[in-house]
Amino acid sequence: SGNLISDEQTASEAQQLANSTNEATRKISDNLGTLASQAKQAAEDIAKLDLRAQEVGGIVQIIRGIADQTNLLA
Repeated sequence: SGNLISDEQTASEAQQLANSTNEATRKISDNLGTLASQAKQAAEDIAKLDLRAQEVGGIVQIIRGIADQTNLLA
């Protein structure tokens, strides 16, 4: 009788642990999915910033060219 109660308690505790482990695994999986999505968005944003930086660099070169021509005229 005592062993039966102990076995039932152990089985119940094992089931609770399995449920907790499943929930933790699900949360980790959800968080990894969110992290992957955010990393993808960050990479896209960085690519856009790189494009804008190149555009600004081109504008700076135009301004330098105009400044050099202005200096030649002075």
